[in-house]
Amino acid sequence: MRRGPIRTATAIGAAALLLGSLTATARAADAPGGVDVKTTLTTDVKALAPGRTVIVAVGADVVSGSLPALGVTIPLPRGVTYVESLSHPARCTPTPDGRTLACRTRDSEQQVGEQVRLKLGKDVPAGTTLAFTATADLGDAVDTRPEDNTATATVDVRTGNDVGVEWKAPTGSVRPGEKVRTELVVTNHGPGRIESFVVHLSLYGDYGDYWPGGYDKACWADPGSLVCDLYDGLAPGESYALPFTWTFPQKAAGTTFRVPAGLYPADILDPETANDGDDLVLRIAKGPKPTPTPTPTTGPPSPKPTATPTPTASTTAPAPSATPTGGSGSGTGGELADTGSGSTAAAAGLAGALILAGGLALLVRPRKVSGRPRA
Repeated sequence: MRRGPIRTATAIGAAALLLGSLTATARAADAPGGVDVKTTLTTDVKALAPGRTVIVAVGADVVSGSLPALGVTIPLPRGVTYVESLSHPARCTPTPDGRTLACRTRDSEQQVGEQVRLKLGKDVPAGTTLAFTATADLGDAVDTRPEDNTATATVDVRTGNDVGVEWKAPTGSVRPGEKVRTELVVTNHGPGRIESFVVHLSLYGDYGDYWPGGYDKACWADPGSLVCDLYDGLAPGESYALPFTWTFPQKAAGTTFRVPAGLYPADILDPETANDGDDLVLRIAKGPKPTPTPTPTTGPPSPKPTATPTPTASTTAPAPSATPTGGSGSGTGGELADTGSGSTAAAAGLAGALILAGGLALLVRPRKVSGRPRA
């Protein structure tokens, strides 16, 4: 029998709480000056190529009065999708269908401030104007100046030249102490001419050990980076190669060295985003330190070849032997036997040696055979 009054009291208490909440909201709306909410919306670029991203900054502030909650909604144009929030924690999230961003304050905050990254689809045609509109959500409150509850921003879809960046480097690993030559090639893929370009290289690791030993004169150093700017221009199809030389210390053995490089700043009208940057990747071989060439052990010196004495030519003929004239000729004196082929060859060799050594003519006396001079 007592359960009915308890339920009635509970219902009355809940009603009182609800009435109190509504009364507080009404008082905020009816406060002197009322409630005035101002909404802002900006984009980081005014023109963009298909496939690129745009950063949209949205804000809503309670200028006068107060609200228990404040929100902002942003319908996304066709072909635009949500990528991420740049604030943590995020106050703007996409709705389940992905076509609207809903932003809400937390606790009793009286303002919303958020930056979100949005992406244009590659199928969004050039010449399209994308309109972004942010509208404040005040709940049941009535704004005394509703004209600033909404903010808009537009982005034109346009395309420019496709400029690509690519590293040319040796394949495989490199060794400490080895000079490694690389090139950063910038190519204008068209359709029009570009008058200048800037590329930025990010250098990691120890500043002194990993700094390139040589680079193009168009580059200048900044702490931890190199910036290369060219103003000669590139016609469609032309390329410019920036040379870089690297030498790695022994302590880098077994590591991987990376140098990200890309156009700077990113060309928002470049229709091809995939080739705007490239990473140089050099794998430094791990192994023992190179050993010096071994020095030969000390020992007895190798025998040196000795020069062969040069025969000296004589201007006088050897004296004849004591063999009588008309003898058998079997002696070994100054005369040669008629049939002594070995003796003849020896004489010829001696004559040749004398001629080669001194360049002198050898005098040969007429030989006697049977008492007659032999021609």
